[in-house]
Amino acid sequence: MLTKEMYQRYSRQLLVEQFDETAQQRLHNASVLIIGAGGLGCAAAQYLAGSGVGHLLIMDHDNVDLSNLQRQPLYREADVGKNKAESAARQLLTLNSEIRISPLVYQATPALLEALMPVVDIILDCTDNLPTRLMINEAAYYFDKPLFIGAASGNLAQFIALSPRQRHGCYACLYSPDQHTGNNCLTQGILGPVVAIAGNYQALAALYYLSNINTPEWGQLHVFDGMKMQWSQYAIPKRANCSICGDR
Repeated sequence: MLTKEMYQRYSRQLLVEQFDETAQQRLHNASVLIIGAGGLGCAAAQYLAGSGVGHLLIMDHDNVDLSNLQRQPLYREADVGKNKAESAARQLLTLNSEIRISPLVYQATPALLEALMPVVDIILDCTDNLPTRLMINEAAYYFDKPLFIGAASGNLAQFIALSPRQRHGCYACLYSPDQHTGNNCLTQGILGPVVAIAGNYQALAALYYLSNINTPEWGQLHVFDGMKMQWSQYAIPKRANCSICGDR
């Protein structure tokens, strides 16, 4: 049951059609694993925290760099040199002290994901390299957890929602381990609002799913061209003999 303070805090989203007390309570009871506390993770985490998701687990082994401040708004100049997960957790608790935030100052590994998957409802992949994304995809499918993936470089943002229970392809169907996924922030650069768009899409889809008021569009690659201000959408077919989702 929501408290008086919760009604006041979340009053604006409780006015949204279909978003009632039950939906808010579902968010309060939910746990989300956010892997990567860069531009994507900062954007997604602050809206999930503000919306009242009960437990956020934020994983990142990296430290804040001065170049991060242009697109990672959870950090301040005083955070440079400090761990991202811990810095993000401190800032998010100033936004919403009623939720739990667990900073995980580790690099993602199969063993660590195996330990965390059973205690979370969904995963947000906010990382920036192919091997880690493929590892997260495999763990999500093995433990039957919905996976919300964001990516951005240059003027382009991408978003994918994957569900192991659906018939679409997985991330391994989209990119094979030996495939080059294109430029990243280090080589292509990135505009802050572009990466925020991808992270906000992750947060929005997660809120819809966790509150059970809308079904994400599973298995679709959404691509935003910031220069043209246009979205494109592509289905992700299941790859024949995919070792991750081929037997589902």
